[in-house]
Amino acid sequence: MNNILVTRTDRLGDVILSFPVAAALKAHDPGVTATFLVSEYVAPVVRLCPWIDDCIAVPQTGESASLVTTLRERAFDAVLCL
Repeated sequence: MNNILVTRTDRLGDVILSFPVAAALKAHDPGVTATFLVSEYVAPVVRLCPWIDDCIAVPQTGESASLVTTLRERAFDAVLCL
């Protein structure tokens, strides 16, 4: 499993507390790609974390069709719902 999606779509503090999950994934397998799915307003902070490779922001406007398309295109090997 090299392409892992971590979902945490609630408040900023909860998302920051989930950063060690990405660090643990990288420690276990340095080749893993850790992508976080987060609320749109939290995304700029998530992008600063050195262990997180990519960030997908959930649009606040309800544009779920584009989000579903993005998730399908990325073909994640596993999803961790925190």
